[in-house]
Order: sequence, then structure tokens, then C-alpha cells
Amino acid sequence: YARTKPGWRITRRYVDEESGAKATRTQFTRLFADAEKGAFDLVLVWSLDRWSREGVWETLNHLRRLDGFGVGFVSYKEELINTAGPFREVIISLLAALAKQERTRHIERVNAGLEKAIKNGVRLGRKPVAFDTESALALYRAGKSYRDIAVAFKVSHGTVGRVLGPIIKTGRKKETGTNGTDKEI
Repeated sequence: YARTKPGWRITRRYVDEESGAKATRTQFTRLFADAEKGAFDLVLVWSLDRWSREGVWETLNHLRRLDGFGVGFVSYKEELINTAGPFREVIISLLAALAKQERTRHIERVNAGLEKAIKNGVRLGRKPVAFDTESALALYRAGKSYRDIAVAFKVSHGTVGRVLGPIIKTGRKKETGTNGTDKEI
């Protein structure tokens, strides 16, 4: 697209893998540093939602920063978003608000899906570790370290510590009850 525009020349591509929901992206930050140095005079983006999903004011502030550096802004997918247009801020405000709303809806959909999965009995997270506490405790009492026990049971030493730590400290097994209190087992 840029090559078809008279007088346009691509000087650099800035591609971030991080979400547009935050401004601390590596290439996004570099783009502003280069804009301040005058490395280019126009930024072409695929679409506004790829540029920023932080919200209306944050997006407008980014565009104003570019404007302060003498850098224009054009969106390929939203032809009306062109810093030369008279209704630039109105259109950008509306599109940025839509981008932020879409992000909010996406989060809501993900959370609703997780809630539904939990209600349907889907276990989230890692599989529970099968761990023979009595055998591990016997190894510990025989002088083995948490790391040695972890290797023997093919689990992390953190798992060994989480299971054996309370037993070693109190001398008895405990289990957390449904109300958050410990009970002897």
C-alpha cells in the first residue's frame, strides 16, 4: 500500500508481539523515540485497534505526541483516520472507544467461558500431582533433601516442600477445610 502512494517511502517497520492494551511495548516505544528524532514524517498502521487499545484518551495522547513531533498518522483499514482530515479527533475518539469496548467484551467472554467450564466440571490449571506422602516422608527422615525426594518422585522440589513442610513443622498431616481452616487428618 505504502509503495503505491506518491512520495511515500518505507523507512522502517515497527512490529510488536505484545497486546495493544499497553503502551510499554518495545517497538511502540522505539517508534516514538524515532519520531522524536525526525526519522520519518508519517506512521501507517493496519488499523487503529492494532495501534492501541488503551482507551480514547491514551490513544489520542499518542496521536498528539506524534503530531507534536511533526509526524502524521494514517490507518489503512479506516481510511477516514488520516491526520490531514478535518474530523480526525472525532473519528479517532469513536474508533478508540470501540477498540477499548471490544477488549472489555473479549475479557468478559473469556471469563464467562471459564465460569461455564468450571460449572461443567472442567478442572482448570495443571493436573494434580500424584504424590506418596508417606514414602516421601520416610525418605526425608532417612536424610534425603527435598531435591533428592523431588528427583525420586519426578516432581518439583517446591511440591515436596509444600506437602512435607507443614508435616515436618507440626509433626502431623493437615488438610485445609472448605472454610479455609486447617484440620487434622
